[in-house]
Amino acid sequence: MPGKTNTEAIRELEQFVARLDEHSDALQAEIDRLREAGTKSVELFAALDKRVTILEERLVDLKKSLEESDRKRWGVWLALIGALLAMLVNVVLLFLGKK
Repeated sequence: MPGKTNTEAIRELEQFVARLDEHSDALQAEIDRLREAGTKSVELFAALDKRVTILEERLVDLKKSLEESDRKRWGVWLALIGALLAMLVNVVLLFLGKK
């Protein structure tokens, strides 16, 4: 079996280089797609970071509101207890005054 001629070898090498170019183009397209996806991911993470920051601020405000509400509630209870004690003392004094 005779060996390949230079022309045949060159033709095979040209076909091989053409296939390599096709693969290279496909890989470059995939790299570009991944780079774009990475950029979008960074943008999404930045947006999520902003939303988390806003939610944290709202949570702090909510905690402050709850603490203030608790203080007001205790103030109402103390006022009620004070009024009941004053009424009880008046009843006792009225009862003792009639004897």
